[in-house]
Amino acid sequence: MLTVERLRAGYGRTGILWDVDLTVARGEAVALIGPNGAGKSTVLKAICGLLRPTAGSVVFEGTPIHGRSANRIVGLGLAYVPERMKLFPDMTVEENLLLGGWSKRARARRRENLASVYDLLPRLVPLARRPAHVLSGGEQQAVALGRGLMSEPDLLLSDEPLLGLDPSAVENIKEIFTRIRARGVTLLFIEQNVEHALDMADRLYVLESGAVAAGGPVERMRHHPLMREVYLGA
Repeated sequence: MLTVERLRAGYGRTGILWDVDLTVARGEAVALIGPNGAGKSTVLKAICGLLRPTAGSVVFEGTPIHGRSANRIVGLGLAYVPERMKLFPDMTVEENLLLGGWSKRARARRRENLASVYDLLPRLVPLARRPAHVLSGGEQQAVALGRGLMSEPDLLLSDEPLLGLDPSAVENIKEIFTRIRARGVTLLFIEQNVEHALDMADRLYVLESGAVAAGGPVERMRHHPLMREVYLGA
């Protein structure tokens, strides 16, 4: 579904990514882990069109998308949920959700898609008329994921969906991810907590200093020397 090859990207004259290779197959959940500053968020931004790569390729469903605008990419079925939710605080939950449904791909079915999101995330129904700023962190993250789903994505990119959440909210978001996958949506996400990443993903990649240091199925990665020595404390 998604193939990234020899991807380079950065900000201004500062290079961040150096020949990143990764793949995501349809139906998978793939996690990116690594220390702060490793380039994880930059990978997602380069894939979804928020950052233009300086070299390499990004191919989604057989179509090269590197260099395309974010608006065009979301219309192909790839959605991005940024770190820390980034909702409009004074708009209601429903208004925030509807903002995700304006892509050419999905705008004609906004109301049907809204009903589908409420079916997937029933805890949002009684919150629909509340402003986003009164919600808990877990509720805001659910709204952010719902907004991403409003564009009818085949692949959903999510930047640290568990960041700053209490344990009960973490478990709720994990369950939401399971339900999203059950609807046929493929996931590529960033997670700082390695145990959560191993629990939620089929495969994971370790990024260090802007390059892939290791990658593979989670069961194999549990025993990878880098994981055991650096991330799992073994």
